[in-house]
Amino acid sequence: AVAPVPRAVVRGARNWLYLERFARIAVAGPVLSLARALAVFDDRVIDGAVRRTARGGLAAARLARRMDDHGIDAAVRALASGTRSLGRWARRPQTGLLHQYYAQAAVGFAALVLIILLVR
Repeated sequence: AVAPVPRAVVRGARNWLYLERFARIAVAGPVLSLARALAVFDDRVIDGAVRRTARGGLAAARLARRMDDHGIDAAVRALASGTRSLGRWARRPQTGLLHQYYAQAAVGFAALVLIILLVR
């Protein structure tokens, strides 16, 4: 004869030995709580750091633009203006008149001799 199976065992067997309930309470519950806490951390800390980094990048880009517009571009414009002025200045003595070239050479030679005498 077969001994009768107690009700608690039958009920436990029907409910998969309460493994689902145990897994929900012991595993799923803590994991979901941890996931919620990590989501809050991600939203507040990680996203905040990303936003601050982006703001810092934008500020650096604005500073670089200002330096480019007012520093580098201004230096290039000044160099171009100086080059134009030097070009105009260099074209002045080019008259095509030979006697003026001789006079310019004489003045240049005299200046060179004067510099040599002063340096000695």
